[in-house]
Amino acid sequence: MAPVEDRRVRTARTPRLHPSPGDTDRLGSRPRTTGRVRGRVPLGVLHGTTYSLIGAALGSTVAFLVARRYGRPYVERGIATDTLSAFDRIVAREGQFALFFVFLVPGLPDDAICFMAGITRLPLWKLVVISAVGRIPGYLLVCYAGSQFATANYLGTTVVLGLMAFASALVYWRKDAVLARIR
Repeated sequence: MAPVEDRRVRTARTPRLHPSPGDTDRLGSRPRTTGRVRGRVPLGVLHGTTYSLIGAALGSTVAFLVARRYGRPYVERGIATDTLSAFDRIVAREGQFALFFVFLVPGLPDDAICFMAGITRLPLWKLVVISAVGRIPGYLLVCYAGSQFATANYLGTTVVLGLMAFASALVYWRKDAVLARIR
């Protein structure tokens, strides 16, 4: 059976009731790292990393300040209670290193983590430094992968992103052993 052709007329004022393929960025239906690579392609490794870190530091600062201003009830509205409780236990047990480690591992939901970290007792400047320094390796690698993609080195792009995914999965899988070894 052949697919039915959509013959509706689309105008700028016609609302869409379903997402189109171009809406995937806004709807979050794919990993954010893909967009990060694509967004940093024209900037190169050094500038891409620098601008990304500046933007991440500003965004993290806003999230920290919003969480501090409106407190735990505000954060609880957007984050599941069990997730917030697990975060509290990890930070109580591991302290600043736990936050650094979370930002170090690419692919973790760092926006939510910024809001959760905002309700800790750490000073704002420490939170900003921890989040920025923890993101440097991941941002450098993603920007490098983007530069490889820009020069049509798709194998290099795939290798770098594959290694990042493998390292993230390995560290997450062996997180207890990693934490014990670092102490």
